[in-house]
Amino acid sequence: MKRHTFRKMTALWILLLSLIAGTAQPAFAVTRLTITSQPSTQIVEAGQLHKFIVEVNLTSGTTYQWQVKESDSAAWRNFTEKKTALTKQLWFTVTENMHMWRFRCIVKNGTQSVISVPFIVYIKGKEVPKVSPTAAPTKAPIVTPTKAPTVTPTKAPTVTPTKAPAATPTKAPTAVPTKAPAVTPAPTAAPSAIRILFQPSDMTIAPDQLYKFIVEADPADGSSYQWQVKENASSAWRDFTEKKTALTKQLWFTVTSAMHGWQFRCVVKNGADSVISAPFTVYITGMAVPTAAPTATPAPTVTPEPTAAPTAAPEPTATPAPTATPAPTAAPTATPEPTAAPAPTAVPTATPAPTVTPEPTAVPTAAPEPIATPAPTEVPTVTFAPTPTPDPLALQILSEPQDMTVAAGQLYKFIVEVSRPDGASYQWQVKENASSA
Repeated sequence: MKRHTFRKMTALWILLLSLIAGTAQPAFAVTRLTITSQPSTQIVEAGQLHKFIVEVNLTSGTTYQWQVKESDSAAWRNFTEKKTALTKQLWFTVTENMHMWRFRCIVKNGTQSVISVPFIVYIKGKEVPKVSPTAAPTKAPIVTPTKAPTVTPTKAPTVTPTKAPAATPTKAPTAVPTKAPAVTPAPTAAPSAIRILFQPSDMTIAPDQLYKFIVEADPADGSSYQWQVKENASSAWRDFTEKKTALTKQLWFTVTSAMHGWQFRCVVKNGADSVISAPFTVYITGMAVPTAAPTATPAPTVTPEPTAAPTAAPEPTATPAPTATPAPTAAPTATPEPTAAPAPTAVPTATPAPTVTPEPTAVPTAAPEPIATPAPTEVPTVTFAPTPTPDPLALQILSEPQDMTVAAGQLYKFIVEVSRPDGASYQWQVKENASSA
């Protein structure tokens, strides 16, 4: 009986363990909830309907709760005035008393939660602190709001700060007023002139991949686009007719190995005005990238030490070759005329001392002045730093904002594009006028 009971117990334990083992699930990674796009501080017109949007990376099962902190309040409270405060898009009509109110959104997904960066709403015409909220730095890929009709200007990092509080950097498209007529930016400087705000730059990319190249112009309304290409063997630009997108501001096409070294640009026209973007070159990974002909720091023009205007070595005061002091010329006893004389009394004919023909007094042929051979001008060996071959897998900036002049109190969007957007994170930074960091 005892043995039978023991066997039953053993069988039950085995069954239980097998069930536990069968239901065990492998561990899996939990995707972290993050905000990818949120509003930033702005100046708006009272009495107009405005929309504020927050975007996150997880959409399924996500809940939203917008909060407000009134100008005279120290605490946050749920913004219960509108039903849209429980969605990712907060819609409401801004009133005069909302001047300097702060808003934020609490996003939850399961056990995770995250709070967007607070932004401030200023009423147009009312006093606004210094440091403009209009171009608050942003921290994430810009997700263009669905129903934002008037977001015209796009890009330019150095937007001269105009007024407003030091807005904490936020991440993305600012709330775009849907029906606010005043949101149309006032035309910049020369209303009829068109200019490039944003364009691609040289890049090294992998072949047989689909790539997007973007150009932004101001004004955008009414502008037409024509992308052009300059092939390796060609010295002339031609319209890039291979793709229909060559007639839009976003050129999409699959890059092939044959396009190594091709240059592209975009001709933008608006009415009678036109402008051409700066050319950029496409290099293919693994193929030789022309080493910038060492525009090397030109070999320092070694100013040869002033070739001493041959300060002719002080003419050797030609020590006149010792004017050979002529041996006393025996009184030129020219051969004495034979004196018919008596029998030669062997008078020793004084053999006249050999007339030492004085060595021609060397007309001081001044020893040839030693031509001052200028010290060999040492041309410094300029070592050119090898041009690094771009790493095809390295993260590269494909397009970015440029300097621009904008109207205060308007909504602007600034975009940066990178070669590997999947998994990329963004952090915009700002340097204020009075700040050095």
